[in-house]
Amino acid sequence: MQAILGGTFDPVHRGHLHIAQAGRDLLDAESVTLMLSARPWHRDTPEAPAEHRWNMLCLAAQSAPGLVASDIEAERPGPSYTADTLRELRRRVGCMEPLVWLIGEDAVTLLSSWRDHEALPGLCHLLVFAREGRPHRVPDGFRLAERPQELSELPAGSVHFAGTPPMAVSGTEVRRAIATENDASALLPAAVWAYIRRHGLYAGVGRA
Repeated sequence: MQAILGGTFDPVHRGHLHIAQAGRDLLDAESVTLMLSARPWHRDTPEAPAEHRWNMLCLAAQSAPGLVASDIEAERPGPSYTADTLRELRRRVGCMEPLVWLIGEDAVTLLSSWRDHEALPGLCHLLVFAREGRPHRVPDGFRLAERPQELSELPAGSVHFAGTPPMAVSGTEVRRAIATENDASALLPAAVWAYIRRHGLYAGVGRA
């Protein structure tokens, strides 16, 4: 099984690592791949260049057991599309290896707006971190897995809804703290915080 958490990681923060490690534990996976979205098509251009985001992602992965950084989206020209990334992963691992895409509840509600979203059930499973006590809608083409272990039984096509891990940190919150010269060390891996300070990243972001 391969588990993947994609994102712009602008910057990578403790919330990302917490979700990745929670996914690894739920799936009993050997590792989770942190997949850098170099040129996201569905949101504003990231504040930090891809090179800096990649360097920070590598530092974060080195600080957390069981996490691996990947830049295969950065290797391709043009916008980063999840379906294209999953096709490339399928080419590398073969058709029988379970692939699990970790995703938040808010993002999964927008799945139908993604390019080639109809192809996703044939390419991966979904592990959705959702708020407890709320009804969950199974995305079109996927089947519900009551237990996370079911995702290891087939290569793709299932979705499991897991409770949201208790640490909630947003990239906006982190960038705002840095821009206003507040200490963001509690929100970031130590090596990432040192890298941001050394390179002067996010200074003035979000200021009026």
